[in-house]
Amino acid sequence: MEDTVLLTQTVTQLVKAGSFADLERVLEEQPLDHIADLLEHVDPSIRDVIFSALEPHRAGEVAARLDFSVREDLLDDLPTDQLVEMVEELDADDAVTILEDADPDAADAVLRHLDPEDAGELRELLGYEEDSAGRNMAFGAPAVLQDITLGQAIQTLRELADEIDELSQVYVVDAIGRLRGYLPLDVILLRPPDTPVVEAMRTDVTFAYTYEDQETAAKRAQRSQLPAIPIIDSRGVLRGQISHERLREIVEEETSEDMYRMVGLSEDESVHSTFQFSLSKRLPWLLINLFTAILAAWVVSFFESVLAKMAVLAVLQSIVPGQGGNAAIQTLTITVRGLALGDLDWRNSRRVFLKELGLGLINGASVGLTIGLLVWWWQGNPWLGVVIAGAMLFNMIAAAVAGYCVPLALRACRLDPAQASGVFVTTVTDVCGFFFFLGLASLLMPLLTKR
Repeated sequence: MEDTVLLTQTVTQLVKAGSFADLERVLEEQPLDHIADLLEHVDPSIRDVIFSALEPHRAGEVAARLDFSVREDLLDDLPTDQLVEMVEELDADDAVTILEDADPDAADAVLRHLDPEDAGELRELLGYEEDSAGRNMAFGAPAVLQDITLGQAIQTLRELADEIDELSQVYVVDAIGRLRGYLPLDVILLRPPDTPVVEAMRTDVTFAYTYEDQETAAKRAQRSQLPAIPIIDSRGVLRGQISHERLREIVEEETSEDMYRMVGLSEDESVHSTFQFSLSKRLPWLLINLFTAILAAWVVSFFESVLAKMAVLAVLQSIVPGQGGNAAIQTLTITVRGLALGDLDWRNSRRVFLKELGLGLINGASVGLTIGLLVWWWQGNPWLGVVIAGAMLFNMIAAAVAGYCVPLALRACRLDPAQASGVFVTTVTDVCGFFFFLGLASLLMPLLTKR
């Protein structure tokens, strides 16, 4: 952090002094991640000047590391020739990151200027859906033919050394490139070199299709404990692989996306987003939340006469929905995570539901008994303790049911289970909490007011 602050101050002073030669020298000495961090935190008014001082190939690698909104702003008015210089030295995945955020006309111009083979690969990647496995794969997956020996396979890999980015396992393909299996590195190195590949290879290969969602591919790799996962097209032809580093990034992205969506935020928003963008993403969900709050207030309005008879109910009424909301978010988090990782499906759904229901019952009884005794001691009225204890028990059960069922209902409607689940779940606990507490108070009012 201190290094970033010092670098920001140094660069800002050089820009204001017009010392661009010194600026270029300072930037040249910095790691790419430090420059990306600098560009995300520096005053936007000098961001373009700093970016233009970078060598083209370094500018491209830095741009690929930037937050979406910062990168889009920098690329907005970038000349085509400078964009070409940036992209032509990049790996395919970084080049795609740049081109998908650039102006479409500028991106087409860049592709026309590139080597035809490189341009063809980039066009293929850009042709896949944004969050698909195909968009995230890297070409040059290490592969050998099935009708050769292990010794010949090693020679093939040596010839392909310049094209291979990551070598964790070697894939086996047939004459037309269809994936048939894989060779662990220990098999290649330890088995006799004259062993036929078809005898040494393993056929239980885990793969993902180009059109499948990136999260599906990442979960499949995690489940099989693979450092990388091969990507095939609809014909079974090996197209590339998603590397270990990219798999880790996908998991982080999907986790952040789920966290954002659970509270009604867009995954595209960050601290660098413009005021207008953040407003457009947040306000609609806040308005939805407003209407759910009105629903809870509407329930309370049915018990105005009850509140008027016993003022202490107004003091205590927020405790039950508040605790219910906390419990619901716990269940919701476990459920959404289970769905995201593939740990929760129809085979174990009943068992998980009964577990969460049991937890709601035990937690509700424990918390209810505790608050009931405290209220009895505080107010000297055992029936008031019974009311809040009973309401807490019922609302904790409702919280468990809502935290489990809401994300499943969203998924059944073909919606993202994490999409604003928190808003709907807390609405249930608010409405039920007020209803149970004030409803029980209404039923037991003769006992509550008895002297």
